[in-house]
Amino acid sequence: MRSAVPRRPDRDHAGLATLRRPLMALFTVAFLAIATTLPVAAKDRPPGGVLTNPVVRAIDMSTPAVVRIATLYSAHLTLAACGLTVTLPASGAYTVGGLGSGAFVSAQGDVLTADHVVDIDRASLDDEMFGVRQVGTDVASFLNAACRPSVPVTADDVANGIVQFNGFPFSTKYSPPRVLVWRSESYSGAITGASSSANASLLAGLMTAPYKEAHVLATSSFGEDDLALIHVDLTDTPSIQLDSARQLAVEDALTVIGFPGNGDFNGDPTNLLTPSVNNVTISALKRNDNGSQLIQVGGNVEHGDSGGPALDTDGHIVGIVSFGGSDTQGITAFLRSSDNAMSLLNSENIDTKPGTFQALWQQAFADYADTTPGHWHAAAREMDALSAKYPEFHGLDPYRAYADNAAIGEASSSSFSLSQLPLPLPVIAAIGAGLVLLMLLLILLALRSLSRSRKRKRAQTAPAPLAVWSNAGISQGYPGAGAASPYAPTAYNGPAQPAHPANGQWPYAQPQQPYPQGEQSAQPQSQPYSGYAPYGGAPQGSRSHPVSGPVPSGPSSYDSPRSGSWQDGNSSARCVNGHPMQANAVRCAVCGAERDQSNLSATRDASSVPPWAQNR
Repeated sequence: MRSAVPRRPDRDHAGLATLRRPLMALFTVAFLAIATTLPVAAKDRPPGGVLTNPVVRAIDMSTPAVVRIATLYSAHLTLAACGLTVTLPASGAYTVGGLGSGAFVSAQGDVLTADHVVDIDRASLDDEMFGVRQVGTDVASFLNAACRPSVPVTADDVANGIVQFNGFPFSTKYSPPRVLVWRSESYSGAITGASSSANASLLAGLMTAPYKEAHVLATSSFGEDDLALIHVDLTDTPSIQLDSARQLAVEDALTVIGFPGNGDFNGDPTNLLTPSVNNVTISALKRNDNGSQLIQVGGNVEHGDSGGPALDTDGHIVGIVSFGGSDTQGITAFLRSSDNAMSLLNSENIDTKPGTFQALWQQAFADYADTTPGHWHAAAREMDALSAKYPEFHGLDPYRAYADNAAIGEASSSSFSLSQLPLPLPVIAAIGAGLVLLMLLLILLALRSLSRSRKRKRAQTAPAPLAVWSNAGISQGYPGAGAASPYAPTAYNGPAQPAHPANGQWPYAQPQQPYPQGEQSAQPQSQPYSGYAPYGGAPQGSRSHPVSGPVPSGPSSYDSPRSGSWQDGNSSARCVNGHPMQANAVRCAVCGAERDQSNLSATRDASSVPPWAQNR
């Protein structure tokens, strides 16, 4: 059994300890890369939609410039039936007209829309007039009084065309149009202080909200380009830039922002001023009778969207909603080209450069939608300043509130989030998986390197095979002893009580390997023992000697003979250093010294033998 090699934990685990910190850092990075790919809770979703989509961001920034337009006429109706003629109403006038959409295209209050929105043809106005509830009631009362039908006429009968069906002659008279403009809810916010019942007419509901009167600057008739430029008395308005429609192609995606009539389900002014966003796709590029470009699109475009902007993926106006197919409403529609619109603006010297408001709004929203660290602070600061400068811009309120709260969280949290990483989610997930695999590979390499290092250490520290020395009667050494003797035993079998050998010889076996030739006459140098005492097994400097009391510390107390010491078995069998020797031995088996010739005649004093060394 070989002696155990003392382990050195500080060295054996040095490789692993060295790699522990970088491995932990790598694991942390991988964990954060994966954890940050988890979806954000819906309650924490910022206003504005999918902000990572540039089209959505462009729409968010453009929508405050979209407006709703009403063109109103004061009207009178003259009707003849059953020999009587009447002009209605008896007092005042009826209000008729139409609703459409438009957008600011300059910072000076200039709005681009369709011509037919601000100049409604007479036939359309006539149809509109008979559909007005008050007109129907007045006409029904006149017919019942003049003609006395067996079945009374109702307002619904008038709206359904009873006058036209029976050929009653009538004429209409209209005042010049009055054009009103309402900013969308995206600018004004929810309409407060206005009330409108669900049964109120659309016009009644709109009239409870703030509006501006506009005047027409320039038009191109429906038969030409169906475009109109109107102006409201406002400055520093939000605006949308125009871009050329020549770069469009079939299958391009466009976005129409407007106020479709089918979205008007009640007279609530906030609902009436909330714009609708619809995606359309270019189906064909065609030409009008005058050679102007027509953009045919497929998608949800309706009455009320007329005059509304069609935006490209950069958020620029490339088309203006003009008319739809005659068969099924909302499937096929036609846009007028933005190039024709730019010609109209140029004829009026309209400066389309964004104003101060639009520049500040775009910057604030760009920081709001950003993902770099600190963007919430920038957005909150810019939106607070924008709100202070433009207090009527209530469409900013939800963005500002979210940015303010997010800035507080950004200051108090040092953790990463999905919105702070400027990489797509699949890329982040791939990076996280790669880091985890790299970490596992490094751990395997570290363990393999550590295993090889331990094998090399064992090979370097293991003792070379020596002849086995009997250690009967020799106590086990203690930890911390001095340097090992070149003749150190290769194993310890545990301490044993010294006993007098039966054959009268001291229990040291002759070494299997003799001293090398040429060194027989050399006196070996004294070497410290490797932790055990040959005369009793007591650790050096730690126990009393069994013969004469405390033993001085240090190997010299065991290296020299003691006067009056006893010899075991043969009085002549001692070396010059006092070690027992066999009678026929030339040199000491312990230290290699010569036989001591000075005490050959010494006799054994049995009384001096300690009790533990006597025969049992």
